[in-house]
Amino acid sequence: MPTNLFDLKGRVALITGGSKGLGKAMARGLAEAGADVVISSRNAKELEAALGEIRAGLPVRGAYHVADMGKRGDVKRLAEFALSEMGRVDILINNAGSNSPQKIDAVTDEDWDRIIELNLNSCMAMSRALVGQMKERRWGRIIHISSIMGLAS
Repeated sequence: MPTNLFDLKGRVALITGGSKGLGKAMARGLAEAGADVVISSRNAKELEAALGEIRAGLPVRGAYHVADMGKRGDVKRLAEFALSEMGRVDILINNAGSNSPQKIDAVTDEDWDRIIELNLNSCMAMSRALVGQMKERRWGRIIHISSIMGLAS
């Protein structure tokens, strides 16, 4: 049994929405525990800066990939990139998300579909794209992050 439950040396983590906020903090925490990290968001400059901060002073590998998680093709390409770049993904954190607060009678179908695609469908698509290789190794962790807005009325 491992003596250090937070020793992630040799593990690879993929964090969507990893360029700022909670995503960046989680990526740094995983890197501090020894994991190599892949982060994604829609902004290349933010990703580049964030990856530097995440890896600062740590002997871990890191990579970033620009992806709009609201687009299924981007989700697929991100999974392929992470597997190609790092060889595997052991830990997936589905953190990317957004909200468009508005009155219920003002929500258009397009707004609704966009939010559901990003906040819900992308999590399933990314998990589905990576779970096979986790099952083959008989080890993997998938974490879904949600917002307190789900409880707001």
